[in-house]
Amino acid sequence: MRTSFKEWIKVFDLKEFEIDPSDEDLFKSHYSMLSISQLSVAIDSLDAKVDVKVADLDRNTNQFFYKYKK
Repeated sequence: MRTSFKEWIKVFDLKEFEIDPSDEDLFKSHYSMLSISQLSVAIDSLDAKVDVKVADLDRNTNQFFYKYKK
């Protein structure tokens, strides 16, 4: 027997999979769960950390290398 239909919704009983629910605290700060404003704050803090790392690298390498300036 064959049937055709435009749309089919299959409902699974998740109890069959025996999956333990995850702790929400593990994922709520993950970037995929953040809002746009939260992502903007995270990007700003990452930019600040990168700036600090670049300044540290510049300070630590100045004693060993000469910067050529045009």
